[in-house]
Amino acid sequence: MKKTFTLLFTLFCLVNVAFAQKPDRIKLEFQYIKLPKVPFPGGERTFKLEGEAANKEEVENLLANWQAEKDQIDLEYETAIENKKDEIEAYNKKKVGERLANAALGVKAPSLDQVVKKPYPAKPYVPKVYDAMALANQHVEIEGLVRDENSSTTLKFVTEGFKYHDYGIVGDSLYTASYEASNPIKLVALTSEGQELYSLHFKSSDAQKFTWGSDTNKYKLKLEWKKQRNNELSTKEEQLKNNALFGVKFTLNDYYGYTQTKYKDDLWVGKSKKLDYSKQQEAATIANEGYFMILRPELYEKATEKLTQAIGIWEEELKEADKSKKARISPKVQASLHYNIAHAYLWMNNFEKMAEHFVQISMIGEGKFERKMKSLERFAKGYRTRYDAYQKALAQQKPIALD
Repeated sequence: MKKTFTLLFTLFCLVNVAFAQKPDRIKLEFQYIKLPKVPFPGGERTFKLEGEAANKEEVENLLANWQAEKDQIDLEYETAIENKKDEIEAYNKKKVGERLANAALGVKAPSLDQVVKKPYPAKPYVPKVYDAMALANQHVEIEGLVRDENSSTTLKFVTEGFKYHDYGIVGDSLYTASYEASNPIKLVALTSEGQELYSLHFKSSDAQKFTWGSDTNKYKLKLEWKKQRNNELSTKEEQLKNNALFGVKFTLNDYYGYTQTKYKDDLWVGKSKKLDYSKQQEAATIANEGYFMILRPELYEKATEKLTQAIGIWEEELKEADKSKKARISPKVQASLHYNIAHAYLWMNNFEKMAEHFVQISMIGEGKFERKMKSLERFAKGYRTRYDAYQKALAQQKPIALD
């Protein structure tokens, strides 16, 4: 009897599962324009490009100071030679007896050989002064923006120059040369009046610590570091510059660009051999048409009409919502419809309505769609941040180019 009951219960569960309604996934993939993090005032989409090597004067001063130290050494040496010549002349005018007496006392006769010239200071490492405009032309390419010499917004590509600090030889028993270096690059957005709008620093050019060589003999390593230091710094300068430039295009487009971006998600349609979900299939087809129009601004109004039409069908379907798993609009199907609607409202930029349907998904408590909802929420957060920034920029007064 017990076995019979168990078998009947198992069959009941299988039948119940077989008739439980569940949604079917339809893959969704389309292109959209990803708005910039930092749009220009008025939503302007042109810019004028400039380049600036900010370290040019610094490098010139570095070389001038080094040359000045050498010149000072030369001057001191020439002065000492002239003084010594006067001393030799005065000495030669002395009587022979006086000179012999001085010699007996160990006083040497003056000579030019006694003048020793100080050694020149070692030439400092001289950072490169880059052709910033050439680098700008090569690396500044922003999707959705056009270069225009008459633009009211200027993007200035600034190479700040290689900077380093030598910590010398460090260690206890095994020694190494230690130094810190950076090669910062930034992009500054300016109005036509020179007012700074934004300043974007490329983090890949930030200061980093490095080590060179290793030896148990501290003084041997110190001598070797002195010989190889400039070669090492030159290599590191180029490496840091390339690291910074590598990410320039991506970073600029992320902050200022209007980038065509691929988006993937799912639409959901009820599935059953016995029940009719043709209306949901129709809504999915209409919504898919709308999503494909989103890429083109001139079709955006038409896209929202399509999505609104699809939402109407999904909401009509939800009127048959039932808590039974066997119902045509079962809890799982309900959650899928709320997800479809929330997704459509996101792309219509109606974030409040989207949130309302997220609440409905949470209340239904279907784990699969709760997880999908959280993933969509994360995307929507970044999407809305960019959308709000763009709306704020549109409300700002567009910079006026000076004649």
